[in-house]
Amino acid sequence: MAVTVRFLRLARKDLDAANRWYVRQNPRRAQRFADAVSDALQQIAGNPYLWPVYRGSFRWIRAGRFPYILYYRILDPNTVLIYAVAHASRRPGYGLRRRPP
Repeated sequence: MAVTVRFLRLARKDLDAANRWYVRQNPRRAQRFADAVSDALQQIAGNPYLWPVYRGSFRWIRAGRFPYILYYRILDPNTVLIYAVAHASRRPGYGLRRRPP
């Protein structure tokens, strides 16, 4: 059974900012980035337990070949919450102190 993947508001802003940057650079690359993020989200939804644990209850997955990491937490067997979409050059664990509404 697939899991519902939700975003914190700030994580959605992270993703939107990264997407805007890629659109300004090259629209085709922006589409590849969007596809890589979509693939990562599908992989999380398929089995969120497959990806490495980070700092206790958080997990992470890289967006394909792009230097972006999606940090998430499994809230219950049916729901995953994305806490951050962070560029790999950011400090490790970026966005993990964010609080769900």
